[in-house]
Amino acid sequence: MGSQNPQGEKQIKNISWRRRERALKIQEMLDRGAKVREIAQYFGISRRMVQKDLRVAERLNREMVEEVNQGELLGRKLAFLENLSRYAMRQCELSQSESSKVGWARLAKETQDVLMKIYQSTGLITTIPTRISLEEGNPFQDQEFRAKYTKLLLEARKRGLPINGL
Repeated sequence: MGSQNPQGEKQIKNISWRRRERALKIQEMLDRGAKVREIAQYFGISRRMVQKDLRVAERLNREMVEEVNQGELLGRKLAFLENLSRYAMRQCELSQSESSKVGWARLAKETQDVLMKIYQSTGLITTIPTRISLEEGNPFQDQEFRAKYTKLLLEARKRGLPINGL
């Protein structure tokens, strides 16, 4: 049976706000490495009550996750990372010292790497280039070897093998 909190949202059972806060604090303490015995002593409750509160925290967390708009959350994270990347690149351009430039450039690259991983893992980027220009990077002068080299690189690309420099 659910009850209503002051904002009109459903709650699990009839759990007081104080217990809800304690349950979430217990989960946080456990995540940071505290032992159940230490947590019980800190709150002045039994270890069994700590275990019950951990189950309450798990249900509370599950409820919170169900209410999250995943698209909106992803959009905010992408916007933040893109803004951070632009800011880092701008600061790199404006920096006077070489070490500062290196730091800002590193931040910009790391941000771009994170963005690319998110784009790929979420399916926002789904295509892999199928056409590779090999004329400049092909080390062979002989036409037969150039063709074999190109064929090998294309086969590696098709299998998804990383190719350094391409």
